Amino acid sequence: MGSSVSAPNQSGNIGSGSSGITIGSITFSGQSGTQTTVANATGKKLRIFYHKEEIKLEDVLTTDSVTTQKIFKPKEEINFIELPPNQHIEVPCLDEGFISIFVADIQDSEVYIETVSLNFKIPYGACGIVTANNEIKFRKYGGGIWIDEDGQDHSPK
Repeated sequence: MGSSVSAPNQSGNIGSGSSGITIGSITFSGQSGTQTTVANATGKKLRIFYHKEEIKLEDVLTTDSVTTQKIFKPKEEINFIELPPNQHIEVPCLDEGFISIFVADIQDSEVYIETVSLNFKIPYGACGIVTANNEIKFRKYGGGIWIDEDGQDHSPK
C-alpha cells in the first residue's frame, strides 16, 4: 500500500522548530494544522526540490565529466527530499515557493533520469499525487492519499 516518509534531517538543511519544518530557506508553517502530502505512485525514486524562486534545469543538474550522464548538483545548492517509490511524505503546508520534481536513478540517486515538473506551485492545503505517467494530480478531499480529484485510485500495485 505504500508507507510514509518523514522529513529527514540531513546536512542541517531540514529541521523542525516551533513554527514548522524548515527545508533550507523554505518554511512549512503548519500553523493551521493543514498537511501537504506528496504521494509517489511512479514506481520510481523521486527528488523533490523546494525553492523560493523559479529555477532552471542547470540550477540542479550538471554533467558528469567521466560518464557524460546528467547528475544532480550537491544538496548544498538547492535543498531536496528523496521520495522512494510507492511512499508519501507529509509536511505542513508550504507558505511560499515552488517544488520541482525529478526522477532519479533507482540504483544511483545522483543520476538524473527525467523531469516531472519544474517550478510547480501547489495551492495552500492541496495534496499531490505523482502518477505512474509522471503527472501531478491533486488528491480528492477525503479520498485517501492515493485517490485523485477524479476518483482514480493511484495506490501502488
